[in-house]
Amino acid sequence: MRLTQVVSFPNEEAVKVSYVVARKGATVAMLCTFNRPRGPQGMSPASVPDDNVRARLEKIGALEVSAAPLK
Repeated sequence: MRLTQVVSFPNEEAVKVSYVVARKGATVAMLCTFNRPRGPQGMSPASVPDDNVRARLEKIGALEVSAAPLK
């Protein structure tokens, strides 16, 4: 699931926040990033790169395999 949120504070510009929630097996992971209007990304949309999501899910899969009980 992807969610992008715009958060406004009084007397400041809006901050864009992006979340990705993914499940692999019994594990749920949440990744988050944000852009400040005056930060290095400026007004561009906040987003979690697909490569980061794939890498995290691969790591979770490897952890689940290593934690599996021996038969």
